[in-house]
Amino acid sequence: MEKSGRLKWLIEMLIYTVFGLYVFMTCFCNTAWYSFGEGSSLNTFLKIVRYICYGLFLLSAVYKIRQKHYSIEAMIYFSSLLLFSCIGMFTGKDNSLFLTILFYMFLFGMSSNRLVKYAFIAQGLLLSLTIICAFAGLADNSLLDPVRMRYSLGFNWSNLGPILYLFVSSEYIYIRKNKITAIECVVMEIINVFLFKLTDTKMSFAILSVGLILVFVCTVSDSFKSYVKKILNKFYKGILLLPIIGAFLACWLPLYNSNSKVWMTLNYILSGRLWQCKNAIVEYGFSLFGRYIPVEVYSVLNGGNSDQTYFIDSGYLHFAMKYGIFIIILLVALYVLSLWKAYKKKDYYMIGIYIMLSVFCINDIHLISAFNIFTIYAFCDEDLFRHVSVLKKISNWINIHLLKKVA
Repeated sequence: MEKSGRLKWLIEMLIYTVFGLYVFMTCFCNTAWYSFGEGSSLNTFLKIVRYICYGLFLLSAVYKIRQKHYSIEAMIYFSSLLLFSCIGMFTGKDNSLFLTILFYMFLFGMSSNRLVKYAFIAQGLLLSLTIICAFAGLADNSLLDPVRMRYSLGFNWSNLGPILYLFVSSEYIYIRKNKITAIECVVMEIINVFLFKLTDTKMSFAILSVGLILVFVCTVSDSFKSYVKKILNKFYKGILLLPIIGAFLACWLPLYNSNSKVWMTLNYILSGRLWQCKNAIVEYGFSLFGRYIPVEVYSVLNGGNSDQTYFIDSGYLHFAMKYGIFIIILLVALYVLSLWKAYKKKDYYMIGIYIMLSVFCINDIHLISAFNIFTIYAFCDEDLFRHVSVLKKISNWINIHLLKKVA
Protein backbone atom coordinates (compact mmCIF):
# COMPACT_ATOMS: atom_id res chain seq x y z
CA MET A 1 0.00 0.00 0.00
CA GLU A 2 1.40 3.40 -0.98
CA LYS A 3 2.06 6.04 1.67
CA SER A 4 -0.84 8.26 0.54
CA GLY A 5 -3.19 5.26 0.44
CA ARG A 6 -2.10 4.15 3.92
CA LEU A 7 -2.67 7.66 5.28
CA LYS A 8 -6.14 7.81 3.73
CA TRP A 9 -6.99 4.42 5.27
CA LEU A 10 -5.77 5.55 8.70
CA ILE A 11 -7.84 8.76 8.53
CA GLU A 12 -10.95 6.80 7.53
CA MET A 13 -10.45 4.31 10.36
CA LEU A 14 -10.01 7.21 12.79
CA ILE A 15 -13.30 8.75 11.60
CA TYR A 16 -15.20 5.45 11.94
CA THR A 17 -13.69 4.82 15.39
CA VAL A 18 -14.55 8.32 16.62
CA PHE A 19 -18.04 7.87 15.19
CA GLY A 20 -18.61 4.59 17.05
CA LEU A 21 -17.21 6.01 20.29
CA TYR A 22 -19.33 9.16 20.03
CA VAL A 23 -22.54 7.20 19.30
CA PHE A 24 -21.85 4.94 22.30
CA MET A 25 -21.21 7.90 24.62
CA THR A 26 -24.23 9.94 23.55
CA CYS A 27 -26.49 6.92 24.00
CA PHE A 28 -24.85 6.19 27.37
CA CYS A 29 -26.02 9.64 28.52
CA ASN A 30 -29.57 8.21 28.41
CA THR A 31 -28.83 5.50 30.98
CA ALA A 32 -29.52 5.55 34.72
CA TRP A 33 -25.77 5.10 35.31
CA TYR A 34 -25.17 8.52 33.81
CA SER A 35 -28.14 10.18 35.56
CA PHE A 36 -27.22 8.90 39.02
CA GLY A 37 -23.52 9.52 38.39
CA GLU A 38 -23.84 13.30 38.13
CA GLY A 39 -20.51 14.83 39.20
CA SER A 40 -18.70 11.46 39.24
CA SER A 41 -15.24 10.97 37.76
CA LEU A 42 -16.72 8.72 35.03
CA ASN A 43 -19.20 11.37 33.93
CA THR A 44 -16.47 14.02 34.01
CA PHE A 45 -14.24 11.79 31.87
CA LEU A 46 -17.05 11.17 29.35
CA LYS A 47 -17.76 14.90 29.19
CA ILE A 48 -14.07 15.61 28.41
CA VAL A 49 -14.05 12.93 25.68
CA ARG A 50 -17.23 14.41 24.18
CA TYR A 51 -15.62 17.87 24.07
CA ILE A 52 -12.57 16.35 22.35
CA CYS A 53 -14.96 14.84 19.77
CA TYR A 54 -16.60 18.24 19.25
CA GLY A 55 -13.17 19.74 18.67
CA LEU A 56 -12.39 17.04 16.10
CA PHE A 57 -15.72 17.70 14.34
CA LEU A 58 -14.95 21.41 14.13
CA LEU A 59 -11.35 20.93 12.95
CA SER A 60 -12.51 18.40 10.37
CA ALA A 61 -15.19 20.80 9.06
CA VAL A 62 -12.65 23.65 8.77
CA TYR A 63 -10.15 21.37 6.99
CA LYS A 64 -12.78 20.10 4.54
CA ILE A 65 -13.92 23.65 3.78
CA ARG A 66 -10.32 24.69 3.06
CA GLN A 67 -9.82 21.61 0.85
CA LYS A 68 -13.13 22.33 -0.96
CA HIS A 69 -14.39 18.91 0.07
CA TYR A 70 -17.95 20.24 0.22
CA SER A 71 -19.69 21.42 -2.92
CA ILE A 72 -21.11 24.96 -2.91
CA GLU A 73 -24.59 23.39 -2.77
CA ALA A 74 -23.66 21.37 0.33
CA MET A 75 -22.12 24.45 1.94
CA ILE A 76 -25.33 26.42 1.32
CA TYR A 77 -27.34 23.76 3.17
CA PHE A 78 -24.79 23.40 6.01
CA SER A 79 -24.50 27.19 6.36
CA SER A 80 -28.28 27.52 6.65
CA LEU A 81 -28.43 24.82 9.33
CA LEU A 82 -25.49 26.31 11.23
CA LEU A 83 -26.94 29.83 11.08
CA PHE A 84 -30.38 28.93 12.41
CA SER A 85 -29.01 26.45 14.96
CA CYS A 86 -26.66 29.21 16.23
CA ILE A 87 -29.67 31.48 16.64
CA GLY A 88 -31.39 28.57 18.40
CA MET A 89 -28.50 28.34 20.87
CA PHE A 90 -29.48 31.78 22.14
CA THR A 91 -33.26 31.64 21.76
CA GLY A 92 -33.71 28.03 22.87
CA LYS A 93 -30.64 27.85 25.17
CA ASP A 94 -29.57 24.55 23.63
CA ASN A 95 -26.44 23.82 21.56
CA SER A 96 -27.19 20.16 20.76
CA LEU A 97 -28.43 20.78 17.21
CA PHE A 98 -25.38 22.93 16.36
CA LEU A 99 -23.07 20.14 17.56
CA THR A 100 -25.08 17.56 15.58
CA ILE A 101 -24.55 19.57 12.38
CA LEU A 102 -20.79 19.60 13.01
CA PHE A 103 -21.11 15.82 13.45
CA TYR A 104 -22.78 15.58 10.01
CA MET A 105 -20.03 17.69 8.45
CA PHE A 106 -17.44 15.40 10.04
CA LEU A 107 -19.05 12.34 8.40
CA PHE A 108 -19.67 13.93 5.00
CA GLY A 109 -18.75 11.60 2.14
CA MET A 110 -18.17 8.51 4.31
CA SER A 111 -19.75 5.11 3.56
CA SER A 112 -23.30 4.91 4.93
CA ASN A 113 -23.12 1.10 5.04
CA ARG A 114 -20.01 1.10 7.21
CA LEU A 115 -21.38 3.82 9.50
CA VAL A 116 -24.58 1.83 10.08
CA LYS A 117 -22.45 -1.22 10.99
CA TYR A 118 -20.39 0.78 13.48
CA ALA A 119 -23.56 2.30 14.97
CA PHE A 120 -25.12 -1.17 15.30
CA ILE A 121 -22.08 -2.42 17.22
CA ALA A 122 -21.97 0.63 19.52
CA GLN A 123 -25.70 0.87 20.21
CA GLY A 124 -26.27 -2.89 20.32
CA LEU A 125 -23.46 -3.30 22.84
CA LEU A 126 -24.81 -0.50 25.05
CA LEU A 127 -28.40 -1.79 24.86
CA SER A 128 -27.45 -5.39 25.70
CA LEU A 129 -25.06 -4.39 28.48
CA THR A 130 -27.53 -1.99 30.11
CA ILE A 131 -30.50 -4.40 30.14
CA ILE A 132 -28.40 -7.38 31.33
CA CYS A 133 -26.93 -5.26 34.15
CA ALA A 134 -30.44 -4.05 35.08
CA PHE A 135 -31.62 -7.65 35.58
CA ALA A 136 -28.38 -8.56 37.39
CA GLY A 137 -28.89 -5.70 39.86
CA LEU A 138 -25.86 -3.78 38.54
CA ALA A 139 -27.97 -0.97 37.06
CA ASP A 140 -31.14 0.76 38.21
CA ASN A 141 -34.35 -1.02 37.18
CA SER A 142 -36.97 1.22 38.80
CA LEU A 143 -40.70 0.58 38.49
CA LEU A 144 -41.60 4.03 37.13
CA ASP A 145 -45.32 3.43 36.67
CA PRO A 146 -46.95 0.88 39.05
CA VAL A 147 -50.27 1.10 37.17
CA ARG A 148 -48.85 0.32 33.72
CA MET A 149 -45.95 -1.73 35.18
CA ARG A 150 -43.19 0.17 33.39
CA TYR A 151 -39.59 -0.66 34.31
CA SER A 152 -36.60 1.52 33.43
CA LEU A 153 -34.34 -1.44 32.38
CA GLY A 154 -31.24 0.55 33.30
CA PHE A 155 -32.22 3.62 31.29
CA ASN A 156 -33.28 7.09 32.38
CA TRP A 157 -36.92 6.41 31.41
CA SER A 158 -38.93 3.29 30.62
CA ASN A 159 -39.41 3.95 26.88
CA LEU A 160 -35.72 4.54 26.07
CA GLY A 161 -34.72 0.86 26.01
CA PRO A 162 -37.49 -0.17 23.55
CA ILE A 163 -36.87 2.90 21.36
CA LEU A 164 -33.14 2.16 21.19
CA TYR A 165 -34.06 -1.45 20.35
CA LEU A 166 -36.22 -0.15 17.48
CA PHE A 167 -33.21 1.65 16.00
CA VAL A 168 -30.77 -1.22 16.66
CA SER A 169 -33.19 -3.66 14.98
CA SER A 170 -33.59 -1.30 12.02
CA GLU A 171 -29.80 -1.12 11.70
CA TYR A 172 -29.55 -4.91 11.82
CA ILE A 173 -32.24 -5.32 9.13
CA TYR A 174 -30.47 -2.74 6.95
CA ILE A 175 -27.11 -4.49 7.35
CA ARG A 176 -28.56 -7.93 6.58
CA LYS A 177 -31.00 -6.75 3.86
CA ASN A 178 -31.89 -9.67 1.55
CA LYS A 179 -29.81 -12.10 3.65
CA ILE A 180 -32.07 -11.79 6.69
CA THR A 181 -34.02 -14.96 7.53
CA ALA A 182 -37.53 -15.60 8.86
CA ILE A 183 -36.03 -17.04 12.09
CA GLU A 184 -34.11 -13.82 12.72
CA CYS A 185 -37.37 -11.84 12.33
CA VAL A 186 -39.13 -14.14 14.81
CA VAL A 187 -36.32 -13.80 17.38
CA MET A 188 -36.35 -9.99 17.05
CA GLU A 189 -40.13 -9.91 17.51
CA ILE A 190 -39.89 -12.11 20.64
CA ILE A 191 -37.44 -9.60 22.12
CA ASN A 192 -39.75 -6.77 21.02
CA VAL A 193 -42.72 -8.37 22.85
CA PHE A 194 -40.54 -8.99 25.92
CA LEU A 195 -39.53 -5.31 26.10
CA PHE A 196 -43.14 -4.22 25.53
CA LYS A 197 -44.36 -6.36 28.45
CA LEU A 198 -41.76 -4.76 30.75
CA THR A 199 -42.19 -1.14 29.64
CA ASP A 200 -45.61 -0.82 27.96
CA THR A 201 -44.03 1.33 25.24
CA LYS A 202 -46.69 1.20 22.52
CA MET A 203 -45.42 3.23 19.55
CA SER A 204 -41.98 1.66 19.13
CA PHE A 205 -43.48 -1.81 19.71
CA ALA A 206 -46.19 -1.30 17.05
CA ILE A 207 -43.86 0.29 14.47
CA LEU A 208 -41.22 -2.44 14.83
CA SER A 209 -43.83 -5.23 14.82
CA VAL A 210 -45.30 -3.98 11.53
CA GLY A 211 -41.80 -3.68 10.03
CA LEU A 212 -40.77 -7.17 11.14
CA ILE A 213 -43.99 -8.72 9.79
CA LEU A 214 -43.34 -7.12 6.39
CA VAL A 215 -39.70 -8.25 6.35
CA PHE A 216 -40.75 -11.75 7.51
CA VAL A 217 -43.26 -12.12 4.66
CA CYS A 218 -40.66 -10.80 2.18
CA THR A 219 -38.20 -13.50 3.32
CA VAL A 220 -40.69 -16.32 2.68
CA SER A 221 -42.32 -14.94 -0.47
CA ASP A 222 -40.40 -13.48 -3.40
CA SER A 223 -43.68 -12.51 -5.07
CA PHE A 224 -44.68 -10.44 -2.03
CA LYS A 225 -41.24 -8.78 -2.04
CA SER A 226 -41.71 -7.85 -5.71
CA TYR A 227 -45.20 -6.54 -4.91
CA VAL A 228 -43.83 -4.31 -2.12
CA LYS A 229 -41.22 -2.88 -4.50
CA LYS A 230 -43.93 -2.16 -7.08
CA ILE A 231 -46.03 -0.36 -4.45
CA LEU A 232 -43.04 1.72 -3.32
CA ASN A 233 -42.25 2.69 -6.92
CA LYS A 234 -45.89 3.38 -7.84
CA PHE A 235 -46.43 5.75 -4.91
CA TYR A 236 -42.97 7.31 -5.17
CA LYS A 237 -44.17 10.94 -5.15
CA GLY A 238 -46.58 10.39 -2.27
CA ILE A 239 -43.90 8.69 -0.15
CA LEU A 240 -41.52 11.62 -0.74
CA LEU A 241 -44.20 13.84 0.83
CA LEU A 242 -44.49 11.71 3.99
CA PRO A 243 -42.09 13.83 6.11
CA ILE A 244 -44.03 16.97 5.12
CA ILE A 245 -47.34 15.29 5.98
CA GLY A 246 -45.85 14.05 9.26
CA ALA A 247 -44.72 17.56 10.23
CA PHE A 248 -48.14 19.00 9.37
CA LEU A 249 -50.01 16.36 11.41
CA ALA A 250 -47.67 16.76 14.40
CA CYS A 251 -48.30 20.52 14.51
CA TRP A 252 -52.02 20.41 13.59
CA LEU A 253 -53.41 17.42 15.52
CA PRO A 254 -52.86 18.90 19.02
CA LEU A 255 -54.88 21.99 17.98
CA TYR A 256 -57.78 19.99 16.56
CA ASN A 257 -61.11 20.12 18.46
CA SER A 258 -60.16 18.61 21.85
CA ASN A 259 -63.83 18.02 22.69
CA SER A 260 -64.36 15.61 19.81
CA LYS A 261 -64.47 11.87 20.46
CA VAL A 262 -61.87 11.27 17.73
CA TRP A 263 -59.37 13.63 19.40
CA MET A 264 -59.99 12.17 22.87
CA THR A 265 -59.65 8.60 21.59
CA LEU A 266 -56.43 9.43 19.75
CA ASN A 267 -55.11 11.26 22.81
CA TYR A 268 -55.81 8.15 24.93
CA ILE A 269 -54.07 5.86 22.43
CA LEU A 270 -51.06 8.22 22.42
CA SER A 271 -50.88 8.23 26.24
CA GLY A 272 -52.01 11.86 26.61
CA ARG A 273 -49.41 13.26 24.23
CA LEU A 274 -51.90 15.36 22.23
CA TRP A 275 -53.07 17.07 25.41
CA GLN A 276 -49.49 17.77 26.51
CA CYS A 277 -48.47 19.07 23.07
CA LYS A 278 -51.57 21.30 22.94
CA ASN A 279 -50.66 22.82 26.32
CA ALA A 280 -47.13 23.52 25.04
CA ILE A 281 -48.43 25.22 21.86
CA VAL A 282 -50.92 27.34 23.83
CA GLU A 283 -48.20 28.32 26.31
CA TYR A 284 -45.34 29.08 23.88
CA GLY A 285 -46.65 29.02 20.30
CA PHE A 286 -44.54 28.96 17.13
CA SER A 287 -41.84 31.42 16.03
CA LEU A 288 -39.36 31.82 13.18
CA PHE A 289 -36.25 31.35 15.33
CA GLY A 290 -37.50 29.31 18.29
CA ARG A 291 -37.61 30.05 22.00
CA TYR A 292 -36.62 28.62 25.34
CA ILE A 293 -39.11 26.01 26.58
CA PRO A 294 -38.35 24.72 30.10
CA VAL A 295 -39.06 21.00 30.37
CA GLU A 296 -38.91 18.80 33.45
CA VAL A 297 -38.39 15.36 31.94
CA TYR A 298 -39.77 12.17 33.45
CA SER A 299 -36.81 10.15 34.69
CA VAL A 300 -35.49 7.73 37.28
CA LEU A 301 -34.28 10.77 39.24
CA ASN A 302 -37.83 11.96 39.99
CA GLY A 303 -39.36 8.48 40.05
CA GLY A 304 -41.28 9.17 36.86
CA ASN A 305 -43.28 11.96 38.53
CA SER A 306 -43.71 15.49 37.22
CA ASP A 307 -46.26 18.26 37.76
CA GLN A 308 -45.56 19.71 34.32
CA THR A 309 -48.67 19.82 32.11
CA TYR A 310 -46.78 19.76 28.83
CA PHE A 311 -44.06 17.64 27.28
CA ILE A 312 -43.33 17.97 23.57
CA ASP A 313 -43.03 14.28 22.69
CA SER A 314 -43.01 14.84 18.92
CA GLY A 315 -39.83 15.30 16.93
CA TYR A 316 -41.42 17.63 14.39
CA LEU A 317 -43.16 19.77 17.01
CA HIS A 318 -40.11 19.83 19.30
CA PHE A 319 -37.81 21.31 16.65
CA ALA A 320 -40.51 23.61 15.24
CA MET A 321 -41.15 25.19 18.65
CA LYS A 322 -37.67 25.11 20.19
CA TYR A 323 -35.59 26.03 17.12
CA GLY A 324 -38.15 27.73 14.91
CA ILE A 325 -39.94 27.36 11.60
CA PHE A 326 -36.79 27.75 9.48
CA ILE A 327 -35.08 24.80 11.19
CA ILE A 328 -38.03 22.44 10.89
CA ILE A 329 -38.27 23.27 7.16
CA LEU A 330 -34.57 22.40 6.72
CA LEU A 331 -34.90 19.16 8.74
CA VAL A 332 -38.03 18.02 6.89
CA ALA A 333 -36.18 18.79 3.64
CA LEU A 334 -33.36 16.55 4.90
CA TYR A 335 -35.82 13.67 5.32
CA VAL A 336 -37.28 14.27 1.85
CA LEU A 337 -33.78 14.36 0.32
CA SER A 338 -32.86 11.12 2.11
CA LEU A 339 -35.92 9.41 0.69
CA TRP A 340 -35.10 10.78 -2.76
CA LYS A 341 -31.53 9.45 -2.48
CA ALA A 342 -32.82 6.02 -1.39
CA TYR A 343 -35.13 5.91 -4.42
CA LYS A 344 -32.31 6.99 -6.71
CA LYS A 345 -30.14 4.13 -5.41
CA LYS A 346 -33.08 1.67 -5.30
CA ASP A 347 -32.24 1.25 -1.62
CA TYR A 348 -35.64 -0.20 -0.64
CA TYR A 349 -34.68 -1.05 2.93
CA MET A 350 -33.68 2.56 3.58
CA ILE A 351 -36.93 3.73 1.97
CA GLY A 352 -38.79 1.52 4.45
CA ILE A 353 -36.77 2.90 7.37
CA TYR A 354 -37.49 6.50 6.38
CA ILE A 355 -41.20 5.74 5.99
CA MET A 356 -41.07 4.34 9.52
CA LEU A 357 -39.19 7.40 10.84
CA SER A 358 -41.56 9.85 9.15
CA VAL A 359 -44.52 8.26 10.95
CA PHE A 360 -42.73 7.47 14.22
CA CYS A 361 -41.55 11.05 14.78
CA ILE A 362 -45.12 12.38 14.76
CA ASN A 363 -45.38 10.86 18.22
CA ASP A 364 -41.74 10.58 19.27
CA ILE A 365 -38.94 13.07 19.80
CA HIS A 366 -36.16 11.25 17.92
CA LEU A 367 -36.35 13.19 14.63
CA ILE A 368 -32.69 14.11 15.19
CA SER A 369 -31.06 12.30 18.12
CA ALA A 370 -28.23 10.09 19.32
CA PHE A 371 -30.47 7.03 18.81
CA ASN A 372 -31.41 7.92 15.22
CA ILE A 373 -28.21 7.57 13.19
CA PHE A 374 -30.12 7.19 9.91
CA THR A 375 -30.15 10.99 9.49
CA ILE A 376 -26.49 10.73 8.41
CA TYR A 377 -27.66 8.98 5.21
CA ALA A 378 -28.11 12.17 3.16
CA PHE A 379 -24.53 13.27 3.94
CA CYS A 380 -22.81 9.96 3.13
CA ASP A 381 -21.43 8.40 -0.04
CA GLU A 382 -21.80 10.81 -2.99
CA ASP A 383 -22.62 14.53 -2.69
CA LEU A 384 -26.42 14.52 -2.83
CA PHE A 385 -26.78 18.29 -2.63
CA ARG A 386 -25.24 18.89 -6.08
CA HIS A 387 -28.46 17.54 -7.61
CA VAL A 388 -30.93 19.72 -5.68
CA SER A 389 -32.33 22.27 -8.15
CA VAL A 390 -32.95 25.03 -5.57
CA LEU A 391 -29.42 24.74 -4.22
CA LYS A 392 -28.00 24.64 -7.78
CA LYS A 393 -29.76 27.90 -8.64
CA ILE A 394 -28.41 29.60 -5.50
CA SER A 395 -24.96 28.16 -6.28
CA ASN A 396 -25.05 29.58 -9.82
CA TRP A 397 -26.07 32.99 -8.50
CA ILE A 398 -23.17 32.91 -6.00
CA ASN A 399 -20.74 31.91 -8.76
CA ILE A 400 -21.90 34.72 -11.07
CA HIS A 401 -22.40 37.57 -8.61
CA LEU A 402 -19.94 36.86 -5.80
CA LEU A 403 -17.11 34.45 -6.61
CA LYS A 404 -16.29 35.93 -10.05
CA LYS A 405 -16.20 39.44 -8.60
CA VAL A 406 -13.83 38.28 -5.84
CA ALA A 407 -11.65 36.53 -8.44
